[in-house]
Amino acid sequence: MTNKILVTKKQRANLLDAIIRMWPSVPEANVVHYLSTWRGKEPAMQVPTCGTTACFGGWCEWWPPFRKQIGLRAPKSGEKLVYGNQAGWHDITRLFGPMTEDNVDRLLAPRGCHPSDLGFSGTDHALVANRLQWLFHNSVVA
Repeated sequence: MTNKILVTKKQRANLLDAIIRMWPSVPEANVVHYLSTWRGKEPAMQVPTCGTTACFGGWCEWWPPFRKQIGLRAPKSGEKLVYGNQAGWHDITRLFGPMTEDNVDRLLAPRGCHPSDLGFSGTDHALVANRLQWLFHNSVVA
């Protein structure tokens, strides 16, 4: 039996928000193939549009409740990306709990390197949804 991953009440709520509202709102075609790849080609800090590709972490920083928790201010129209006003991997940890167990990223590992990937053959978007569900079922509020 697997040991449960300890998370806070807020991290558990964030996980449910990601499963139910945030991730389903991301267009499947806009998910970067490599889940650890950040956006970087957008000229301005604006909410991703259907022409934007991003990894799970890149999308999280634009979800308003997550952006507020990370401490990123709302971007101004046409504003260029500014270092310090972007999320990092440590911010994803703060949102969802500890990221690694046995050196495997719980949400951002390469395809095939995550416990929930065994036998999984869906799209990258579905892969993230599968991992979110896995984390939900394998975590408990401390």
